[in-house]
Amino acid sequence: MLPKINNSIILFCFIFSQTIDMALSQEVEPQTDVKTIYQLLQNGRDLEARQLIEKLPDSAPALALWGQYYLTKGELDSAIAYFEKSLTQSNSTSTKVDLGYALWRKYLANLKLIKRLEGILIPAQLAQLPAEKLKTSALENWQSALQSSSTSSLDRAKASIYLATADPQYLKLAEQSVTALVDNETKVPFLLKLFSLSKDKKWLELALKLPSDRRTKSYIYYKLGRLEKAILIAEAIPAPDLQWRYLWGMAKTFPEGNLHRENYVSLAVSAVESFRPQSAIFNEARLEIEEEVQPVYQELARISLAKNQIDRGLEVMKSLKITQLQDFFQDDCFEFVEVAKSTEPGTVRIQTLATEKETYLVLEGDNLKKAVRVPINRSELVQLAREFRGKLQNIATDDYVIPSAKLYNLLIRPILPDLKGVKSLVFVSDFPLNLFPYAALYDGDKFLVEDYAISYSAGLEVENAKNPPGSATLLASISEPPQPWDRLPYASAEVETVSGLLKGTPQKNLKFADFKRQLQSESVGTVHLASHIQIAGNIARSQVVFADGAVSLSQLEQVLSDRTNVLDLLVLSGCDTGIGDSRSVLGLAGIAIKNNVNQVLASLWAVNDGDTAKLMEAFYQYRLQGMSEDLALQNAQISLIKSQSGDFTASGWSSFILVKK
Repeated sequence: MLPKINNSIILFCFIFSQTIDMALSQEVEPQTDVKTIYQLLQNGRDLEARQLIEKLPDSAPALALWGQYYLTKGELDSAIAYFEKSLTQSNSTSTKVDLGYALWRKYLANLKLIKRLEGILIPAQLAQLPAEKLKTSALENWQSALQSSSTSSLDRAKASIYLATADPQYLKLAEQSVTALVDNETKVPFLLKLFSLSKDKKWLELALKLPSDRRTKSYIYYKLGRLEKAILIAEAIPAPDLQWRYLWGMAKTFPEGNLHRENYVSLAVSAVESFRPQSAIFNEARLEIEEEVQPVYQELARISLAKNQIDRGLEVMKSLKITQLQDFFQDDCFEFVEVAKSTEPGTVRIQTLATEKETYLVLEGDNLKKAVRVPINRSELVQLAREFRGKLQNIATDDYVIPSAKLYNLLIRPILPDLKGVKSLVFVSDFPLNLFPYAALYDGDKFLVEDYAISYSAGLEVENAKNPPGSATLLASISEPPQPWDRLPYASAEVETVSGLLKGTPQKNLKFADFKRQLQSESVGTVHLASHIQIAGNIARSQVVFADGAVSLSQLEQVLSDRTNVLDLLVLSGCDTGIGDSRSVLGLAGIAIKNNVNQVLASLWAVNDGDTAKLMEAFYQYRLQGMSEDLALQNAQISLIKSQSGDFTASGWSSFILVKK
């Protein structure tokens, strides 16, 4: 079993780091722009900070500032690279401490991903996430800083606090280092960190006696359990990015069904909504959306649906989706033109809400709006969804049938009376119900896709582009990617087959610059890219591989956003598309919404390239017959099911999903 990650510690680690970095900047380089740069980074004003850093002469301190810039943006690989480069020019103990922190954050990110993917990826794939090596490097940098006689008292306290975060045996050392600091405002965040590590409230009482700003005071009162005082201070500042947390804490002091509980949950959501569009505050808060903010929205939605207040529940779920998309793209300007909600004839949209108490299915269709309670909680669903996903990916067995049937009985059978005459289902799901393809749910006789065309969306009503899509197709395969990516021998054959159907010219082993240039043509309406592609927890961690190396999803997204005309279909056909992170579907939906892409077709996990080629050929054949993309995918998957001649493996045909704007 993997160790449990304390998200409150992760959150405060960041705030602690930035606060102390500012203190160090004042102590070490008071005559430079360092203090201003740190303040800008802390307040989410990344572009202004970058402009100041660019003006600094090339030096070890400037490289360290670049490390801080990328650390603030969450681009940990770049942060680590700049800190390491800075240390080649100057053996700064402060930079060692910061490098250790960047490595530690990457360790936590990998640990979190490994925990999420247990039972989904095979051990060999999990081994590719080198969590323990990162932890060891982080510890070595902090220990090195402590052993140096030139290390300042602040850096010593900072390094010892980080070490105690990683290993409790260093807690006594951290207490000694912090106690030795001068009693002033700079000492306060160290005392708060000692409390988060030891849970001893004496550190909070000491911090309360020292001078600090009102934000910090409110946080201390919150941790002392004096919630009303904390709420009043946060409201007076105002600081909704803190207030929501205090309101949520207050809500949990009341029993289930109590009106005060509902009111405080509602106020907490309103507080998040009030600062969510403001990147400066939202970035500074560094919220763990899935673990911290999401449960607040989900509780309000659950309370609403339990009271049959379906419209209110849907509105809360929509707000959560926007918050998740903003966090995925790390962009406060995630904007779209909303239109009146509508559902195509013969289509039912199914939104799922899984909470720690119960699960709801919300159905919307022709003259249909209904909430159905399912007697299973989130934790139980996580276990069942992971079991299904892990067994479904195993091409050597049909053991997935049992968890598949269980999920069918829970999620589909109760609503079958409402699906009479329905031809298409659109699922809007959050973790854990986005870990698996609904197409492979099994009723004991046939798969769900044999009854319905299935697609996915973010559940947002988005205005369609006024410009029609082009008719040309850009076909590209990267069958010979650079190291360390494996060859994709079927990629070229797949694109060759598709080109024969679409009468396009296949482009083999394209470099990113060439792909970008060809995509600028407004005549292109369909893009089919066969390569290694990962859609992970956020846009910075997601990547697409071209012949000259990997580019981040944000770079691909920028190319798409530069286009004027709509792109009707983006196909990401690659054996690594969607590593299994719970945000894969969210990311695909966001790409469509942000960049005038009507639909994205991609896989949730690694797929045999030969199976992919067969599925794609069938998909395009049906599409050329005039079928909509969801119907074309349905018929392609059914054709593969029927061609298996008794082979009950569903891994190959079921992994591909269609995500609509």
